[in-house]
Amino acid sequence: GGFFGFGGGGGGGGARGAAGGAKTSVTLASGDEGYYEILGIEKTATESDIKKAYYKAARKWHPDKCPDNPQAEQKFKAISEAYEVLSDPQKRQIYNERGKEGVHQAQSMGQVDVKMVFRLMFGGEAFDDTFGDVCELPMLKQMLVQMEGQMKGDASAIENQKRMQSFEHQERLKREEEIYCKQLATKLMSRLELRGKDGEKAFAEGVRKQALELCEAPGGTELVTMVGYVYAQEGKQYAGRFLGLEGFFAQIQEKMHVTSSGASVLLDAVKTANMAQEVSDQQRRRGDLGEQQQRELEQKMMRSGLNVVWKMGKLLLEERVRRICEIMMSAVDRDRSKVEALATALMQMGEMFEEIGAKEAKKQAENGSDRSGPGGAAGAAFGM
Repeated sequence: GGFFGFGGGGGGGGARGAAGGAKTSVTLASGDEGYYEILGIEKTATESDIKKAYYKAARKWHPDKCPDNPQAEQKFKAISEAYEVLSDPQKRQIYNERGKEGVHQAQSMGQVDVKMVFRLMFGGEAFDDTFGDVCELPMLKQMLVQMEGQMKGDASAIENQKRMQSFEHQERLKREEEIYCKQLATKLMSRLELRGKDGEKAFAEGVRKQALELCEAPGGTELVTMVGYVYAQEGKQYAGRFLGLEGFFAQIQEKMHVTSSGASVLLDAVKTANMAQEVSDQQRRRGDLGEQQQRELEQKMMRSGLNVVWKMGKLLLEERVRRICEIMMSAVDRDRSKVEALATALMQMGEMFEEIGAKEAKKQAENGSDRSGPGGAAGAAFGM
């Protein structure tokens, strides 16, 4: 079944290996539909037009709201496939000249890039200056290496897994993550310092504009709300050093939230692992299930696995955002006035993010423009 049900053999999309590992066929999620048609743009579209169309389409079919919609699965994969080609000048030129087959022949593209689908689930590039690349999270980084090895049928996948679990490798990942968070902490501090330079009103307007833009990204409303929650809690915690009990209660609330979120992800992971085992057992006893039943079981497992990735990814990103705040505050720890100023700005930004994220989520739900779901949308991108 592979890691959380990804890779290692289920499903029927993508390129399939024949004897000796040669690819025999390519199944495209887009079918006969052209890439420009999928994104709803003209052939003359600019790079900016392509990105805007991709954000709009990806937000509509994002993996967060319609986990049981088979159309969403196929649609999300097609969007990813189209954007992967049209956002790359070389691939786009080949596609314009020779169509899809030309792209596949030139690039040997049997499947949509797994990393790209994960990034699309977590806002694309919109959150690069907020929490960075989700694929750089140590746990997801390891998972992706393992998945890619399984999907390629790499015989050294098990050895790679052992190497990644070694103490030395884990320590290196921790060091890399700390450096990554320090860079993001610097960017956050620069944004918060604008409150003192430009004034509270101008700062609030800038935060509002940023939050609204982020909400337009795939999965944006939920991610904005999550980031806002962490900012508000961390701001209260650091301001609470000087305000007494409020900071203490913020710490307690933070610990309870992390514990309950972790328990939820763990429960889903156990359910998915059990489902993966069921699929694996049925694959060994093909006669027990009809082809349609087998297919349904594999799709159910894939949707469940993507739901775990979505929840796990949010939990890990929440931890990263928290660490970014801690690094930023520790850099000015000896300057009480600086700590107070940053904590106040962080609280304000966090509360605004939470409020705007919730309002935009409600608005998008009413307009039907934020249809998404881990099991639905991105599921097709893994060969379903």
